[in-house]
Amino acid sequence: MTGDRGVASLVDTVLFLLFVSSAVVALAGPVAFPPSPSSPVPDVGTSLQRLETVTANPEYSLAAGSRRADELLVRLPTERGPEFERFAHGSVASLLADAAVGNLTVDGEAVTHTGDDFERVVARAARNATGPRVHVRAVWVPYPDAPIRGTVVAGTEPPATARVSTATATLDSGFPSARGRALIAAERDGYAGVARVVADATVRGLFPPSATGRALRGD
Repeated sequence: MTGDRGVASLVDTVLFLLFVSSAVVALAGPVAFPPSPSSPVPDVGTSLQRLETVTANPEYSLAAGSRRADELLVRLPTERGPEFERFAHGSVASLLADAAVGNLTVDGEAVTHTGDDFERVVARAARNATGPRVHVRAVWVPYPDAPIRGTVVAGTEPPATARVSTATATLDSGFPSARGRALIAAERDGYAGVARVVADATVRGLFPPSATGRALRGD
């Protein structure tokens, strides 16, 4: 009984944080700053509302991931071409959330460069929606102080001496919450059971069945 409670305690303090937190992406921004001390600070609430309501249809390529794979001596049949072309649709805020999750780093090192172009075009859409004096940062972290995170930045970062005004929003990252299933798995199967729940939730978050099926049927 003590061992089972130990496993449950570990899950409650670490893995539960992972899957409760992974259900959201924090959109920290806009941070608006004036070009001179006498200029008024833009209405960041309006800018944030624009991110949440303005839609975009960015076209992008996955080719950067293929080129990076070749640099790592993982030879692929081709590095570019129509099979790498993609498009997305959604509010600028939702696209920022998708880009943040896709731009995954571990201890500051990028896991993949496949989403580099998507990050670039989404950042451009954010700048177009908010203007040149607004700095936007979308951040995904699975739990506080995690070495794993994803970040997308749009706009120029304000200087340390600038007067700023900020607003934040929270968006769904697309990862399913696994708290309940992890609790049951911890009591029944210990670490192995929790690992299966973690793996399943991670795969479903990264490769949603319906969207993945459409992609496979497409090309």
